[in-house]
Amino acid sequence: MISSNIRVPEDLWDKLRKLAEKEKRSINSELNYIIEKYIEEKEKEVSE
Repeated sequence: MISSNIRVPEDLWDKLRKLAEKEKRSINSELNYIIEKYIEEKEKEVSE
């Protein structure tokens, strides 16, 4: 697994934190989930 630091605007971070809490995930897990779903969607668009 690769570790990375990213810069996120505070308001976006707050939204992410709230969403992760709602979904009962850590912020890291929520980010992984969001990125994975986004990439799946983009791959579908490319294959159409």
